[in-house]
Amino acid sequence: MSGAITPGFHGKLPAKGDFLTRRLPRAFVNNWDGWLQKVIASSKESLGSDWLEVYLNSPIWRFALSNGTGDEDQSWAGVLMPSVDRVGRYFPLTIAVTMGQGLPFAAVEGGNDWYGTAEELALSALDEESFDLDSFSDAVAELGACVFSDTADEIDVSQGASLGLDDVEQAGQFVAPLMAGFVRACYPAYSVWWTTGSERIAPCLCVIPGLPDTAFYTSMLAGDWQGELGDDQPAAGDAPEAVI
Repeated sequence: MSGAITPGFHGKLPAKGDFLTRRLPRAFVNNWDGWLQKVIASSKESLGSDWLEVYLNSPIWRFALSNGTGDEDQSWAGVLMPSVDRVGRYFPLTIAVTMGQGLPFAAVEGGNDWYGTAEELALSALDEESFDLDSFSDAVAELGACVFSDTADEIDVSQGASLGLDDVEQAGQFVAPLMAGFVRACYPAYSVWWTTGSERIAPCLCVIPGLPDTAFYTSMLAGDWQGELGDDQPAAGDAPEAVI
């Protein structure tokens, strides 16, 4: 990925009274915003009077989207954090960057520094007294591309896969392309979500078709995975490596 690629953001922050959007394509924002509006409204209906407490204490989620999910042509990486504007309207903040044709699992594997810094920036923006929009926007831009190790293209595994190696240590570089191939065989478009967790949700990783539907998003807030992940649901205090 080129270092010239510049991340942007969309959502609400306590220091400002309306939506803030910088450097994200309109098509991506429209799709993303429409999805969030829908799942947030549904989560309010599902959680009722508990919604606000659950929302405010929900974790930051890291995401990597395959092409065909947030964008027809490109993959995306980013973080999603619960937030609110100055007049008390609740809506998340998203920091995101295109990965071009990058593989979502390569971002999961090699983008930890990028995601960690993005999370720190998002959290810093909640400090209403010290927040400066221009400084925040510049800091997001300085994140640059979501950098990960160079990988091969997604590998078609529909008939199995046999890969030649120059050296046995080379095998690791095929993990992300193979994972992408296996998931793509199940889902034409998919997204990967993972989090360090919260009081309600243990650290976990989820792979789902498309973007989270209304029930799954509610589970991402509340940690009640019953009906979504069955016996694999992560409970606070547990720390499953992956929930797929």
